[in-house]
Amino acid sequence: MWKRGKHARRPSTPALELCDLCARTFPADEAVTGHVADSSSVHPTRDRYDGLRRVTACCEAHLGVIREAYGRRPFVQEELWAGKIARVMASGPPVVGME
Repeated sequence: MWKRGKHARRPSTPALELCDLCARTFPADEAVTGHVADSSSVHPTRDRYDGLRRVTACCEAHLGVIREAYGRRPFVQEELWAGKIARVMASGPPVVGME
């Protein structure tokens, strides 16, 4: 019986992306990406990207529909600040309990 060696290469599967509009999967090199304004989006480490959400689409038409949908949503500054405060509070050392 034939055995594969310990360090034999396995066939690699290409990375897949998912369209945020139609949920179709496609190869990552075909992805159309962009950023939209979203007050509920807070980056975990870089405050430069706070208020921006990265969206992925399978084509330019779907990216346009996604941008249009996010353009109709209100941008609430208080929601963005709440997310920033939550990130800072979670980044510190854990709180010591009563014990």
